Amino acid sequence: MKNKWIILLLVFSLAFPFQAMAAAQNKLKVLVDGKAVSLSQPPVVKNGTNMLPAIPVLKSLGLSIEADTKAGTIKASKSGKVIWLKIGSILTTVNGITVPIEEPVQTIKGTTMVPARFITDVLGAGLKVTKDSISITNTNKETMFDIDANIVVSANYVKNASNTNFSEVGFTDFYISVTDYDIITSDTIVKGLDAGSTKKYNNFEITKSRYSKDADYFYIGSVLSYYMDEDQLRLDNPNFNKIKSFYQYDGINGYLDKVYSKIYDKRMKSAPIKIESVYVTFKGDTPYFEWTVKNISSKTITYYDFQAYCIDRYGKLTPLSSPYFAGKSENNNWKPGETITQRWSLYDHPMTEDFRKTRLNEVRFKDGTKWTF
Repeated sequence: MKNKWIILLLVFSLAFPFQAMAAAQNKLKVLVDGKAVSLSQPPVVKNGTNMLPAIPVLKSLGLSIEADTKAGTIKASKSGKVIWLKIGSILTTVNGITVPIEEPVQTIKGTTMVPARFITDVLGAGLKVTKDSISITNTNKETMFDIDANIVVSANYVKNASNTNFSEVGFTDFYISVTDYDIITSDTIVKGLDAGSTKKYNNFEITKSRYSKDADYFYIGSVLSYYMDEDQLRLDNPNFNKIKSFYQYDGINGYLDKVYSKIYDKRMKSAPIKIESVYVTFKGDTPYFEWTVKNISSKTITYYDFQAYCIDRYGKLTPLSSPYFAGKSENNNWKPGETITQRWSLYDHPMTEDFRKTRLNEVRFKDGTKWTF
């Protein structure tokens, strides 16, 4: 009997701290300018990132909210600044500028949650986190996302909120070259944007390439660069160079690499083929691309093709007209759950010793359907 009571005491003593910790987390408060925000869902921590309930916090910061539950989107607006959030996405847009976030927008117990740091960085607000609270201060610091409040940039339109007719409004579109991570730009011009009018100027489906026939480029965003009134007086976006630097910052280890990696990971996660291993083998002096892959779909695969960016011993792309090796496998009868190993000669890429990215482009199934990157 004595041992039984000892065991019960140990159980209660071990359980109590966890209950106390859970209760403490539920009591975590969110303060905006010192005032507590009423929340049905408290903040949570995901992979070290503080996630806040989007709608009540943004409303407390003075933003108006339009939520589309069917599309899974939230539009938050304030003084010409428009934020678009999409549930499940790791990329957002702010006045047309694509922004990667630490954790995807997500729903927890019916509440849409976003990273606290994203909110404060976009709004130029202060952030302080303690064990008891997350405090946000409306400091209204200028950010690169600020543009003239008279030009409202949203998910797929531009609105002239002024009393002036503009003869044209210019945007710069940004792309990532996945071969070398260079920034690629092109221009979009909206003609005849009269006072109070709204026009579509682009498609902000940021997880798809704007160059639909060129898999080596990813569209990452459009930025207002200038607008011109009826007297042809041109006014430039004063933050344009800041935004351009943001996109270009730190090359392969910076923004471009992060965005491409997020897009790549998201698409490859949906692929019907799982890449178990990729390596270089040699037969004499000729390198070979060899990999082991598994059919993780519920269908029989008849065809697939892929590409791999070839790297030399110094970690650089091999100097060829095409820096990647393209392979394909036809006339297959590859059953669900089966694992295969295949090999291709790299005689056109003799300096290859590794690969930067290996990407599936298309997979075809026996029933006539297909998956594409």
